Amino acid sequence: FVKDEIRGQGITGPYPLSRENIVLNSDKVRIQVRDRFRIEIVLSERAMTRNFDYDIDYVKGVLVFREAVFATDESFNPTYILVDYEAFDSEDHSLTFGGRAQARIDDRLEVGLTHVTEGRVGGDESMNGGDLTFQLTPATQARVEVAHSSGDDRSGEAYRLEVEHQADAGGARAYYREVDPEFGLGQLNRTESGTRKAGVEGSYRIDDTLSLRGQAFRQEYLISDANEEVLEAETVYRFDHGSAHGGLRATRDEAPGTEDRSSNLLTAGVTRKFLDDRLDLSLEREQPIGGPAEAVNYPERTRLGVGYRLDEKTSVFLAQEWAEGDERDTRNTLVGLKSTPWPGGEVATTLNRTRASEGELDAASVALRQKWALGPRWSIDAGFERSAVLNGEVLGPLQANVPFASGATGDATATTFGATYNPGAWLWSARLDYRDATLEDRWGVSSAVQTDPRADLSLLFGLQAFNRDRASGEEERSSILRMGLAYRPPTSRWLVLNDLEWVEDRRSGGLFDTKSTRLVNNLNANRRIARWQTSLQYGAKFSRETIDGETYDGYTDLSSLELRYDVTPRWDVGLRGSVLHTWSANQLDYSSGVSVGRDLMKNVWLSLGYNFTGFEDRDFPDAEARSRGPNLMFRMKFDQQSLREALQRSGRPTAGSAGR
Repeated sequence: FVKDEIRGQGITGPYPLSRENIVLNSDKVRIQVRDRFRIEIVLSERAMTRNFDYDIDYVKGVLVFREAVFATDESFNPTYILVDYEAFDSEDHSLTFGGRAQARIDDRLEVGLTHVTEGRVGGDESMNGGDLTFQLTPATQARVEVAHSSGDDRSGEAYRLEVEHQADAGGARAYYREVDPEFGLGQLNRTESGTRKAGVEGSYRIDDTLSLRGQAFRQEYLISDANEEVLEAETVYRFDHGSAHGGLRATRDEAPGTEDRSSNLLTAGVTRKFLDDRLDLSLEREQPIGGPAEAVNYPERTRLGVGYRLDEKTSVFLAQEWAEGDERDTRNTLVGLKSTPWPGGEVATTLNRTRASEGELDAASVALRQKWALGPRWSIDAGFERSAVLNGEVLGPLQANVPFASGATGDATATTFGATYNPGAWLWSARLDYRDATLEDRWGVSSAVQTDPRADLSLLFGLQAFNRDRASGEEERSSILRMGLAYRPPTSRWLVLNDLEWVEDRRSGGLFDTKSTRLVNNLNANRRIARWQTSLQYGAKFSRETIDGETYDGYTDLSSLELRYDVTPRWDVGLRGSVLHTWSANQLDYSSGVSVGRDLMKNVWLSLGYNFTGFEDRDFPDAEARSRGPNLMFRMKFDQQSLREALQRSGRPTAGSAGR
């Protein structure tokens, strides 16, 4: 199991993962925004959906999103891409298991125990933890968590103690958190590793318009041996169409080799809506008093925000921040569009994983999302992000895994633009990305055309090209061309699907130059007669690798046959066989097995099978279903009608249900 944590870069991608050869469908992707002053606080989190929000190359371990992921939100809080997945170990197979027990002792006390053992190449790692929740009073609760992890010549502990009180007029919380640098199995956010934090915070509402809030905390960075202290108090006043706040903040930080740095700041801000709440303006100022702002994360700061609602679903926003510290000055700019996802607030085009009854095809998948509909045919999306360090480039953050509260470690400018044109008979979508940064420059272009020239024929053509130039002189370039076809004559029982893909990867400027080219075609055909269903597949792959001037060619093809029989209207049995032929090595690999399937509900099918022989080639669909051993397959069919029925069952309105 692997967890990657990647900062957004203001573009759609590609975002390389730390591992290749990802287990199919094991990926879970989230976009998370964290408080820039207290990085342990998650301000928002959004789960991403594969083939709708992003695409993933399981072989190379690369993510590409349908819309740009900025480095920060409009308040300049950092944005992270979190990816949980499983990766194949080339050397062995391992076992991961775990469990949790939880018991309620009485109405006030609850305890729990957790154990996880994760199999890894080189040795297993394990984690044991205990937690306790105690209701001190009806309004006050205490929580304690203790955990220990060990393995692979490392071990560490983590602790959490928290007491929280909630009342009608406000609340208070005291906390202590510590995470050793060597603790965990990769489940924690990277910015939490090697930190110790203790503090108190509270709020009190005087009336419906006036409230008070404050906090005091100390944070120690165990890896860098730095520390930071903050004391803050603030008054908030709410009025019609807006709010205002003002207060004081005193901070101090210390790092090895430096003297204590402090900032005493007068904080103030106002937010106001105008033009029937279509225009949103905000202004914040942090003004030093009694001396310069020396603390690295608390400089003199001014932030301006402007938002304008273009229509019911789309808004444009501009955020600008000026930060001037004793050792470091930065400028940050963010411009973009926001849209409401439901109902129908985003335009997407995709042709992927089309199904031939129970047969399956990875058709071309090139989809882009635009946010602002200019009319019935055109929709666009655009964004601009810039972070500049005017001075203090050599100054680092208090700890390497915790970002600056203002600005990045170097200059970066990112621009993204997308457009979709849909006249009705066909649809075209495209996006351009460009990023100019201190360490590397990147650009990318994606485009797709989808059309239905006849009622029984659907076509999709797509391309993607990405380039990456590093300051070290290394260059990477990737190009992909795809064509997908779905053909189902109304008078025939046959359904034919085809997916053709050409991929080229180039690398130069490193230890040696490489070039990889793959041409892969997958043809699937399915026919149903009475209770019998026949699925045929033929896949072909030509590959050419050039490494430091030496060229290696290879041709591989796959032939597959599957027969299924409906024993009852809901139960079926199947027999499957495949042959993989590697022509250059004159090698034949076989896969054969049986399975039992059941329709759980309409358009939902589950099967359990076992392969007596097996192989894997991840350029062909259903790679894991051909591996030797047991396999579990879960399939869902989505088309316009089935999606409408699912939405109606969930209570979400559909276009045809208005007024009923």
